[in-house]
Amino acid sequence: MDVPIVIKAADVKFRPVEVFGLTCACVRGVAHGAFGAGNSGIGLLGCSVEGLSAINFRMLQDHNTTPGDANNGGPANGLSDDPECDDEAVLEHPSIDLGARIVANACLEGSGAACSEARFNHRAICNGPRVIEFYGGPAGRGSELLLNSTAIGQLQNPGATPCEAVRKPDGTCSVPDFGEDCEPCTADDTDRGIASVAPLTSGIAEAGVLDVNNKKGRKIADGATCGNSPCEVKLTGVPADCDALVDAEASLPSSLVSAFTAIHAKSINDNVTIFTLDSD
Repeated sequence: MDVPIVIKAADVKFRPVEVFGLTCACVRGVAHGAFGAGNSGIGLLGCSVEGLSAINFRMLQDHNTTPGDANNGGPANGLSDDPECDDEAVLEHPSIDLGARIVANACLEGSGAACSEARFNHRAICNGPRVIEFYGGPAGRGSELLLNSTAIGQLQNPGATPCEAVRKPDGTCSVPDFGEDCEPCTADDTDRGIASVAPLTSGIAEAGVLDVNNKKGRKIADGATCGNSPCEVKLTGVPADCDALVDAEASLPSSLVSAFTAIHAKSINDNVTIFTLDSD
């Protein structure tokens, strides 16, 4: 038996996240038309013996897919060069109906709403779309796969406590990005992020960036080196307890993991984010 799951955008709540003493990150659920009115996500819980299949995923994104450019490392891991910078990656699962066509698009730095900010400073370079591949056989009872549309706003506040602010003597906020209420991760933040869809799974989640920061051949990926240590780009979740579903008052113990890429993120540039959501 597969149990459908729906995530209401209004129910997605994260505490403000301090990032390297540079920014305050705010994670929000964003309603997506593919998932129904007001919903930021959908998914399935597999409670048969076999559970769900192909719940592992790998997300890859190439910073430079411009043919012939000196900083383009060339086609790798199935990601192609894109002369017109109009490639799209359709999110498809081999056995789960995702509800509608969900697409990630390439973006030409210096153009369009998604790539026109000053931080996209490699003008006329094509950033490839996020490409997601699902894989793996039956994952067993309690296996879960969700798709959720979220946006991550990044509020600039360098210092020891980037998610804190105070009122100045004139009544204004010490951190303009926090807005008039002087609180992070509220409706009046100056940056609410750009929504994108990423999976959450009880299986394996992995992500990677190629030609990192527009440097030929540089990778954030499994098996690559980030700084002086191996890159940490992969997590494994824990299946849910399907028996807990019989108790309407019980929680659903599980551990869901996700991984996603970002290019030209504020202050931290190209990166991979991995995280775990635990319930008990």
